[in-house]
Amino acid sequence: MKGTLDELFLKIQEGSKLSHDEVEKLVREKGDEFSGLISPEGAAHIVAKELGVNLLERMNRHVKIANVVPGLLSVNLTAKVVRVTEPRTFKKEGGEGKVVNVHLADETGTMRMSLWDDQVALVQEGNLKEGMTIDVVNGYTKEDTRGGAELRVGKKGMIKKSDVTLDVSIEAVRSRNAVRKPLVEAKVGESVEFRGALVQFFENRPFYFVCPQCEKKVPESVCTEHGSVVPKPILMVSGVLDDGTGNMRAVFFREAAERVLGLSTDEAFKKSGNGINPRVIVDKLQEALGKEIVIRGYVKENSFFERPEVIVNEVVEFNPLEEARKLASGLNA
Repeated sequence: MKGTLDELFLKIQEGSKLSHDEVEKLVREKGDEFSGLISPEGAAHIVAKELGVNLLERMNRHVKIANVVPGLLSVNLTAKVVRVTEPRTFKKEGGEGKVVNVHLADETGTMRMSLWDDQVALVQEGNLKEGMTIDVVNGYTKEDTRGGAELRVGKKGMIKKSDVTLDVSIEAVRSRNAVRKPLVEAKVGESVEFRGALVQFFENRPFYFVCPQCEKKVPESVCTEHGSVVPKPILMVSGVLDDGTGNMRAVFFREAAERVLGLSTDEAFKKSGNGINPRVIVDKLQEALGKEIVIRGYVKENSFFERPEVIVNEVVEFNPLEEARKLASGLNA
């Protein structure tokens, strides 16, 4: 379910304290009761009324990040900015575009907000920066490349500094749900933090290409949504992480790949002759071999190799003092 129906479900959940599955069941049963003569949206409105939920009132209320799903048309939320990436430029029909990713958090979760073109000035002029609490008014969500929700703000939306104080620690957010453990104990489906050394890099293609507007993968410069585009390169490197208890294939995308490589995506793309000579990237990666790092990510099953691998979300600079503190606290470091 997409768009308006998802929003209706969310508001009914908030007003009734029912689960998503329970609301969906009630709406489906209501549709059957009317022999399919009303739309799912109409059935949702009837269910809301029967449950005493005022949808008109609730459609203007704030939501928590944990309740945000792809396809929402009107999102109001308050969140803390926990990370801002470097603005990027890309070529598009009619000129040049800009994009910057802003990572948001509240007490329930985290999500990414992407700002495009003129909106990037908010970051460049210092009006949107890490540590700031903001209100997003009338935003909307799209599905990102991993199936999650990505927040965007259109012409009818607004971003403003919030007067609300959120008790959200940036460091706590970055490590949220990421459990430090030895590689040998890692299980598929876990969010993890590993401390180890990169002992090998694979000579795979270091770039794949996406639409600069929706960031979906594009074959032969054609996006199914935006037609002919100038593809945007995304940096991706992979190797083997070893912590003494075992080893695992690690895949680094975007900013995580940049941290390992020591180059921005634009720099890497130019140095490799626009991706034609990936050997330049492989040679540069050799500088990272043997260096101790801390990574955070999630473990998934690689169906091709039939073994687990870690998809790295963040590369953390190794800090001996912090590691000593964890040992002294009795944590498993």
